[in-house]
Amino acid sequence: MKRLPEQLKRLMQYHKMNESTLARKINIPQPVINRLLSGSTSNPRVSTLLALAQYFNVSIEALIGEEHIPSEELAKFAHYIYIQNDRSLLEGTTPQQMMMSTTKYKNSFAYQVNHTLLEPRFSQGTLLIISPEKHHKHGDYMMIKKTGGIFIRQALILENSKTFLTVPAIQAMFEPLCENTIILGTVIESYQQHL
Repeated sequence: MKRLPEQLKRLMQYHKMNESTLARKINIPQPVINRLLSGSTSNPRVSTLLALAQYFNVSIEALIGEEHIPSEELAKFAHYIYIQNDRSLLEGTTPQQMMMSTTKYKNSFAYQVNHTLLEPRFSQGTLLIISPEKHHKHGDYMMIKKTGGIFIRQALILENSKTFLTVPAIQAMFEPLCENTIILGTVIESYQQHL
């Protein structure tokens, strides 16, 4: 059931619908849909799962993440994104590798963490999906470019709306978001890879 929120979000994104539209289409109260999307409902009713599965034309097992959504269904809303590395990001070159993604942000790219500096949050080998389109909020992880390279930092937004960045492994170190810092995007997904 842990993957239900993720699967439901993907299906809703593909069908370009929000919570209230889905609630009306399947005749289930919107707060129920909201709880399913947030993951706060750990044991949804079978009738709710059945209505969702029938509407999206997938099995209940696929809906809750116990089996994959059939590839022909996935292909309908999947697209390719580039797998960037430090060199391609610094030089502005086009990477050679691509991967499939189902994120709604079409300009997203992937980045594989190749060091241990972001542990324990992102271990070496983690594949990050980064969106230049999504604006960062307090607590989001961002990819930035500045003198010295490419970095992942966590955004901390204070009461006066000023953004500071912190190194994930060293929470006590803060740096202001400066004019010479280029925000490449916000981390929207992460996938643990085993090296």
